[in-house]
Amino acid sequence: KFINKLFGTSSAGKGGKPLKLSDFRGRPVLLLINIIQTSADLRLIMIVIALSLGFEATKQGWAQLVLNPGAPNNNPVPFLGDNNLVAVGMAMLIPIIGVLATTAFQFINVGVIYRAISTYSRGGFLSIGAVGAIWFWRSPHKLKTLAAVVLAAAVILPVLPQPFWDRMSSITASGEERDKSQQSRLHFWQVALAMADDRPLLGVGHSGYPRAYNSYDWSGGEYLTNRAVHSAWFGVLAELGYPGLLLFLLIIFGSLRSCRRVRLAAKRGELEGPLGRYAIAFETSLVAFMVGGSFVSFQYCEMLWHYFALTIVLERVAVREMAAQRALKSVAPPTPIEPARS
Repeated sequence: KFINKLFGTSSAGKGGKPLKLSDFRGRPVLLLINIIQTSADLRLIMIVIALSLGFEATKQGWAQLVLNPGAPNNNPVPFLGDNNLVAVGMAMLIPIIGVLATTAFQFINVGVIYRAISTYSRGGFLSIGAVGAIWFWRSPHKLKTLAAVVLAAAVILPVLPQPFWDRMSSITASGEERDKSQQSRLHFWQVALAMADDRPLLGVGHSGYPRAYNSYDWSGGEYLTNRAVHSAWFGVLAELGYPGLLLFLLIIFGSLRSCRRVRLAAKRGELEGPLGRYAIAFETSLVAFMVGGSFVSFQYCEMLWHYFALTIVLERVAVREMAAQRALKSVAPPTPIEPARS
């Protein structure tokens, strides 16, 4: 009851029931932070993520690429949500699979990329573009990276039909050229601002936007009722208020800063091993969220919060390994024992 009073009367769990502490999904985050102690542990968790979420995605991606190329895939993923959330989740998964750097994982990655593109999600398409740009920018082997991008494009792009490109071209549409989906998103974001202005400190409550939507909708139901906000940023603002949005931005900033510190330490030669590459992967995944999350309600997705936890672990493991490497280098070599003279 205290949680519902604190975070707004619209807060509710599944089925409209009041939220309980057990509804908050912070336990896996705390578990990840505590069980990962070495870079080997971190790599193992990344492999689990890549195979558990990526296996089904690459199976659907490759099957559709071979058997029904170009057709949209609207299958939801319970862990993520509808096709738009699936597209952003797949874009966030691509760098994690890519950094594991084996032929098998790159095969998986092509299937995951196609799985994301086949959703016909414009936010997912922008996310994949952001992944490609950041990955190429950060790569120390740009020619090799460019070759991989060209190869993936050569496999995927020829099978995409004109309806796909027509939908993607609407991203830049303005005014009367916008389709109903784009117009509705702009309206949902304005409604979110109205909610935040009405309840600036606490918002309308955790996951409360759909239930509060009808009360703030001035369109007379033009875009139906109990709608989603279709933006992580506006979703946090409407449901948690301006302080909640500030905290959310600080969490993202802290995760990006952790990635940057580890990446620069590896670049300076202060950190050996794969952690520098892992930092680039997580940084790229977070950028994918920031781009795609602008158009989908991804703010409470477990995948995102797992990544936040993994960036905390990444920096902690990097600090520990840098200290161990410095200690190893500072140990003076043993003085050879001279043979006794007779």
